[in-house]
Amino acid sequence: MNKKRDLYCLNCSLCSNLLSKLEKLEIKCDRITEELSEVKNLIASFPPEVGILIDSIEHSAKDLYDQSVAHRRYVEQCINGKPCMHLTRRIGDGL
Repeated sequence: MNKKRDLYCLNCSLCSNLLSKLEKLEIKCDRITEELSEVKNLIASFPPEVGILIDSIEHSAKDLYDQSVAHRRYVEQCINGKPCMHLTRRIGDGL
């Protein structure tokens, strides 16, 4: 019984640590998205290739943010003891 309780406490501790890291990641992604919007406005006069690069970086930041939100929700469910299954699929993986 103690082993199960100790394992539960360890899982909660790890999940809590992960949750704080995911929250920080979401804040950083928000900041990146905001800064990219400002950069986009500043370089509107540059050649079109630069705009495509900026759009790509912005898309990557939004994807990272969405993944972080999904992982945070999963960790919150685990902390609350809700049974859940977590599947991650990326476009192009063929899954």
